[in-house]
Amino acid sequence: MFRLSYLEGMDTQEICETLGTTVSNVYYARSKSLSALRLIFKEKDISLYTAFLLCQFLQ
Repeated sequence: MFRLSYLEGMDTQEICETLGTTVSNVYYARSKSLSALRLIFKEKDISLYTAFLLCQFLQ
C-alpha cells in the first residue's frame, strides 16, 4: 500500500478498489509502513524527507 499511495500516487479509494480492501485497512497499513520506515531511517541516520526525494528522483 505504501508503494501504491506514495510512489504511484493513488488515492485511498483507488487502493481500496485495486486491492479489494477497506479504507481503514489502507490507513492502518500506510501508518505501519511509515512507522517502519522512520525506524529504519533513524537507525541509518537518514531523514524521511531525503528518502522521499530520492524515490522521486529514481522514478
